[in-house]
Amino acid sequence: MLDELSVRHFGVIRHAEVTFDSGFTAITGETGAGKSLIIGALALLLGAKASASLVQPGADEAAVEARLIDGDDESIVRRVVSSAGRSRAYLNGSLASASDVADLVGGHIELLAQHAAQRLSQPAEQRRALDRFGGHAELVDDVARLAEQYKDLERTLAELGGDDRSRARELELLTYQLDEIDAAALTDPDEEASLALLQDELAQATRVREDGSRAAQHLSDGVLDATGDAIAALDGLIAFGETSTRLTQLQEEIGDIARYIRTTAESAESDPEALDTVVNRRQLIADLKRKYGPDIAAVLAYRDQLADDLDRLTRFDEHRQHTLAALAASRTDYADAAQKLHDARERAAQTMAPQIEAELSALALPNARFVIDVTFDDTAEPSRFGSDNVRFMFCANPGQRLAPLGDVASGGELSRALLAVRVVSSLDVPTLIFDEIDAGIGGEAGAAMGSALAGLSKHAQVLCVTHLAQVAASADHHLEVRKTVDERDTVVTISPLNSAHRVDELSRMLSGVVSESAREHARELLELAKAGRS
Repeated sequence: MLDELSVRHFGVIRHAEVTFDSGFTAITGETGAGKSLIIGALALLLGAKASASLVQPGADEAAVEARLIDGDDESIVRRVVSSAGRSRAYLNGSLASASDVADLVGGHIELLAQHAAQRLSQPAEQRRALDRFGGHAELVDDVARLAEQYKDLERTLAELGGDDRSRARELELLTYQLDEIDAAALTDPDEEASLALLQDELAQATRVREDGSRAAQHLSDGVLDATGDAIAALDGLIAFGETSTRLTQLQEEIGDIARYIRTTAESAESDPEALDTVVNRRQLIADLKRKYGPDIAAVLAYRDQLADDLDRLTRFDEHRQHTLAALAASRTDYADAAQKLHDARERAAQTMAPQIEAELSALALPNARFVIDVTFDDTAEPSRFGSDNVRFMFCANPGQRLAPLGDVASGGELSRALLAVRVVSSLDVPTLIFDEIDAGIGGEAGAAMGSALAGLSKHAQVLCVTHLAQVAASADHHLEVRKTVDERDTVVTISPLNSAHRVDELSRMLSGVVSESAREHARELLELAKAGRS
């Protein structure tokens, strides 16, 4: 349930904190007092789009925070909107995505704003309501899975190829590309690096022979002779004994180096043909990379894909027959699952419709008829929603024909139909928040709606923003939203009302002024509502 809500610098709300109780809570206040901002704050936690316009003028950011309780577990969710329009979300004090916060809050709270009644007139929403009532989510999931499986097979069949001419053209292209790659005999993904090194070696063969011989000659005729003369000059001098030894070792090392350079230079042979072969090989690989991938590994991977595609085309008839058989089996599996879902929906409709009709009667529509029409279309393509057309059929008065709910119901009748649907549906969230669901109704219908909301609150926490005193009187708790304005500031407060203040607020809602006669009427409403709850 929603335990606590804190709002800062949100619209005209500088700072408001409110604690909610279980049962039915009415939220009232003058038009423009800021009730819609409370709904907007909750909508933000449910994933509504952030906007800089939400931030109170002069503030750096707006923040909405809520405490949600589920048994012994509690969660703290927070959404912050900067004056630049950027938003951040937090879950239990840690940064989170807005969608993660919305998913968590959506599991605790269902917000039924004014557009929810209009949404009920849509076939998709009617189907969802029936499925929720029937509690056959497993059947719905099976149908969705099998429909997707069928569509996957359809895509596979389409990808097998078009007409004979198209397949012939594709077969020719695939064969050419595969032969071109195979002719290159690529095996080593690192071949390019080896070829580059070999090309450098072949290109330098002439320089190795000529410059190497010259270097060896310099060492032999110059450095070795000079080193020998130095050794001879130091011979017998005790002061240079160690140095003479090091020079002797150096002379031997230089001799080895000179011999290695000479041998390497003499063995180096220029091979223009080998160089051309390497250059051509590198160009071939570059051409293949340009066509088929950024490196040899990618080219080889593309080659494997070509082989698979070629196999698919050459064995087209076999693949096609196999896929057609799988498609037919999948269609049969889907049809069976869709039929089971249809049967479950029909059973649920036969139970749900009379219950809704009874609730509508209690909501001051005693002559209303309500029928849920479920028709099975066995010619329709598989759909994740099944093969049913679900329509809520309605008429409010005797002598009228049943017609789709959205075509014939007034705004007030739609609101009452929405409430009736939620009353009879299995509740999958612990908190229901209604935003002016009583729009377009009053009098007896308003009292009946208040009674229905009170009944609903036995199974879930119910919050309702309302302008109707009859609805507010039925609540267990009453919160007043009040806006005060002076020359410098606008302040919105949300306060729980005690018995006396509640009478005053209900009298204001009844007559627009707080008078003794209005107070008497308010007290009567409260007594009647109390008796009704008993």
